[in-house]
Amino acid sequence: MTLTVKTQDPSGLLRKIKKAINDGAVRTWSYNARGDFTHKAKQWKEQAWLRPRVAPRALHFDLIPPKQGVKEGVDGVYHGRFAGMLRTHFECIALETTAQQHAEAEGGIVAASRKRKGVAAARRRRTGAAE
Repeated sequence: MTLTVKTQDPSGLLRKIKKAINDGAVRTWSYNARGDFTHKAKQWKEQAWLRPRVAPRALHFDLIPPKQGVKEGVDGVYHGRFAGMLRTHFECIALETTAQQHAEAEGGIVAASRKRKGVAAARRRRTGAAE
């Protein structure tokens, strides 16, 4: 899944986000040597990463799952809280969240999506709910 920020200066926005983290203005997010962002709160730390991808007039943040897969609901927390941080600190108004899955993520995002569907189906079977 991808969070997209439409901006005239995607590289500049990415630099500003990292500077705000480095300066302590943004305290709930950190980034690693590769530049991937993760939430700092104990219950969310390293549950996933948001990998920035610069494009013409847009900055994309692709959700990268950990090796064991994304736990249910983590994608929503990461997208929602990161979008909130962007709106609060950078006045980003043109935000989009897409369920687009990338081919290189077959072992990660796609597998996690399939896992969630399997968990939901099992839950419906247990509760007797219709599929």
